[in-house]
Amino acid sequence: MDAGDRVLCLDGGGIRGLIILEILDAIEKEAGKEIKDMFDWIGGTSTGGIIALGIATGKSVSEIRAIYYRLKDQVFKGSTPYDSATIENLLQKEFGDKVMTDIKKPKVLVTSVLGDHHPWKLHMFRSYKEDEKPEEDPDFEPIKPPDETYIWEVARSTSAAPTYFHPYKQFYDGGIMSNNPTLDILEEIHEYYSRHNTIGRSRSLGVVVSIGCGYVEYTKQEIPDPYTPSKWDWFFHPFKSAQALIDKGRFLNDLLEQVTISHGQPSHRSRAWCLMQGVPFLRFSPLLVEYVPLDCVDERVLEKMRQDTRDYIKTPEHVERIKTVASNLKAGPYVKPLFWKDIKRMMFKDPIFC
Repeated sequence: MDAGDRVLCLDGGGIRGLIILEILDAIEKEAGKEIKDMFDWIGGTSTGGIIALGIATGKSVSEIRAIYYRLKDQVFKGSTPYDSATIENLLQKEFGDKVMTDIKKPKVLVTSVLGDHHPWKLHMFRSYKEDEKPEEDPDFEPIKPPDETYIWEVARSTSAAPTYFHPYKQFYDGGIMSNNPTLDILEEIHEYYSRHNTIGRSRSLGVVVSIGCGYVEYTKQEIPDPYTPSKWDWFFHPFKSAQALIDKGRFLNDLLEQVTISHGQPSHRSRAWCLMQGVPFLRFSPLLVEYVPLDCVDERVLEKMRQDTRDYIKTPEHVERIKTVASNLKAGPYVKPLFWKDIKRMMFKDPIFC
């Protein structure tokens, strides 16, 4: 039985990409095979995009982890926005002068956002070149084709998180619109096969594995009531006006969190889509004891985060899920007859649908 394409999708989350690497490491060790050789497609956003590019260019999980610690030590220094030259030099050193089409297998998809469009528009960097060249709009900055786009530029573009880094050319961080890129990756795969199949059908999918950068529990808060006080409000109701400004700041922060959320509904929608298509969907993303900022440099916090992830991986339900994923991924293009049955049992047995 043909398993169809095997798809790996990686969320955004800054330094919390170390969580993704812990989970990938566990899958590799269980399978006895490199991640690069177990998937047909790898897609990612922001930190997930950097990891996807690292895997596709032959870097080991430990080598990519070392890049993250260099990022912490060399880039996350001083105040934000961080120095663009430092991160660009680091990425150029890691990826050299290779272009996207130098990646042959697996196919790679990395999201970014076109900030010169109003409203913003999602952009998908690809490791393959399409036969038909898209029409260029003279009103916008031209986008280089994959065979002219350096891999390091894609890594820089997908991770250009506003306030943390300056935009790269016309690109913002992909997490603004697609921090959990699963559905966008699946849409692109569908479009790819529709374009390359004369009967207009998409190739079947064998399994979709989605890995997040962890999440924290919901906490109760007072509902913010944001508004801009007038000068009369300040005169007659100074305390209420001050509270309104505080609420406005909280509201904007909550809005940003919601825009970039990758657990919860984005994951539920991906799972529902896969279930309706009869495609096994496995999501891994641990519950963290404390929130970890995208640019955290505290060694204690980072080690605690990694330990939380290792503990998550060692729980009986996740040990079983990782074994199921690894055993079928390492099998190559064919699957066992009970693959879907086993995966479905894993999907519904696991209480953590993040």
